[in-house]
Amino acid sequence: MAATDLFITTELRSPILRVALLDMAAAAGIATKLLKSLGIGLGLLTASGLCLPEAQARERKGVHLGAIPISSFSTDAGYTAGILAQRFDYGSGIEPGPGLRPFQSLLTLQATYSTRGPRDAWISYESFWDRTLDPLGWRWSLDAYGMESTYQRYYGLGPDSSRLGVLEREGFYFYDRSLFLLSGSLRKRMPELGGVDLQFGASQVATRSEPGTQDDSQYRRDFGEAPLAQTYTQLSLRGIWERRNSEFIPTQGSFASFSLSGAPLPGWSRLDLDLRRYIEFLPDRGLWLASQVRYTGVTQETPLHEKARLGSLGTFRGVALNRYLSNHSASLRNELRSIWLKDTFFGLPLKLGSGLYLDAGKVSDTFEQIPQTPLRLSWGFALFGSYFTDDFLGSADFGFSPEGSSVYLRLGHAF
Repeated sequence: MAATDLFITTELRSPILRVALLDMAAAAGIATKLLKSLGIGLGLLTASGLCLPEAQARERKGVHLGAIPISSFSTDAGYTAGILAQRFDYGSGIEPGPGLRPFQSLLTLQATYSTRGPRDAWISYESFWDRTLDPLGWRWSLDAYGMESTYQRYYGLGPDSSRLGVLEREGFYFYDRSLFLLSGSLRKRMPELGGVDLQFGASQVATRSEPGTQDDSQYRRDFGEAPLAQTYTQLSLRGIWERRNSEFIPTQGSFASFSLSGAPLPGWSRLDLDLRRYIEFLPDRGLWLASQVRYTGVTQETPLHEKARLGSLGTFRGVALNRYLSNHSASLRNELRSIWLKDTFFGLPLKLGSGLYLDAGKVSDTFEQIPQTPLRLSWGFALFGSYFTDDFLGSADFGFSPEGSSVYLRLGHAF
């Protein structure tokens, strides 16, 4: 199970929350007074810094607890509700350099329910191997994830698959799928490779797919009636090159990553490449261009849920989730963004902005066929804003394509 698939399933796990929870805790003294004056009370946010003065609550030192409700909507998954809770241990709070030691350990718990998507639960623990301040030391993580969905989308394989609205409303493009995985990884910054972070991971995956209750479906036609169950061990190697001026709202710099994953038995592999560039035209987030190039290639034997794809927020806005599945996919996305309102609200920073974007992509059965396959286009606009802290960003994306339109309410930018 590739890491990208976990984010596609929920599209809610954003690293912004790691910083935002603490800054929200710092603001909770003000928020509590506001909510009490409205007769609402503060039942949605808890943190160890709530009873501390604002300046002290912001300090990243010692143990901090945070919880926040999840509420989202997308055309793909319908309404999503859930809870995210995190425990940060910052130790002495002294870092060897900005961003080099974001925490000593982090425990994350998350559970979500979607009306037309997955119901899942996730627990993760990440920590540095030792308690020293060596920024080049090893960091490790353990994850457990479970998911089930009766709305898994499948429109067929290849660049020429079709989608009819009347059939979709009847459930023709849905099947049932469940997944459980246990994974672990080791990560280390490699100065001899120009400061690239290398991450090695292993996962034990158990997944099951079946046609579901529909009398007829695309999945049933292509794969038959019998349930398909698979259990395998997946290995992965990932490299991360981070040169952006911000991890959460970048306006300058570059980011690149590669991921090679696969299962020795039954024998398949997958390659993911992600290149991003940010060019600032007006300072202080006045106007900037964000660009992303992505490529995914898999072998013919790769399971259906690991195939290269185009569709949804993670790859191609304005097109349905998993709309195109094949062995190879390539996409280019460009978005012109601007923050046009900067103010304070109840003493806390408030920013509002918008973006215009154009996404283009292709899928093909073989790498050589990519130039010959049809070019898919989508376009649209995004509205976004931040409160409490610049890193806590909420967004609404509206995408359009020749097949229709899509809406995504979420946390963070699309890329």
